[in-house]
Amino acid sequence: MNKKRVRRLMLLFYCIPFVFLAMYGDALSGSMMFYGVMLAGFSLLCGIAFMTNNTNVLITGNLFSFLSSAIFTLIYLPGSEWNWYFKPLTPMFLLILITTISFLIHYTIIKLLTPL
Repeated sequence: MNKKRVRRLMLLFYCIPFVFLAMYGDALSGSMMFYGVMLAGFSLLCGIAFMTNNTNVLITGNLFSFLSSAIFTLIYLPGSEWNWYFKPLTPMFLLILITTISFLIHYTIIKLLTPL
């Protein structure tokens, strides 16, 4: 596969709202297993980015994942019963927190593993 096709495919997979799905699954089932699935998805995409030398996709992909998760969170927030679940945090604040931590981890990996 050529590099552009791999890049587009990775960006498409980054559009999956990983953080929203993890939070939603946690709120519905009470299991933190969904955060592990989110971590596995992000790790897999990060590994593919380094194997294919598409490290710039990590930053753009995190932005896409945040936007898709934010859209779904905003759709499910009004009138939702899961607002109480993440107390003292709101679901949107937790989304921002998890995305920021994910971005910082990816950025650190980029800086440590990319040659000068």
